[in-house]
Amino acid sequence: MTRFQDLGRLKPVWRVSLAALVRTSFTLGLLTDRQYRTWNMKLNQLPGGRKHEPGEFEAEEPQLIKDVMAHFHNDPGYSDRDISQAMASSEDSIGEVFFGKPAVGADSLGC
Repeated sequence: MTRFQDLGRLKPVWRVSLAALVRTSFTLGLLTDRQYRTWNMKLNQLPGGRKHEPGEFEAEEPQLIKDVMAHFHNDPGYSDRDISQAMASSEDSIGEVFFGKPAVGADSLGC
């Protein structure tokens, strides 16, 4: 990679920040020390700086933990209480986050 502009087309492919692409390029020896410093300065000069990079993408929804939780939830050997104790959490929060169960008292709070 020899052009800063090439980062824009790589960002959606690797789904990482431009700063991560610059750092990885440097770590892999694809950029010299001078290029690394220059490209970081260019990142700082982008509209929105490093906080709001161009080409943002939706955050991914973690799926593996949901699949694991569904497996144990559907296994007759594990109760909601067993799962919540293993996760060091309340049954209400586990049910709400992983199984779509409304929290106890949600109706009375207007939720």
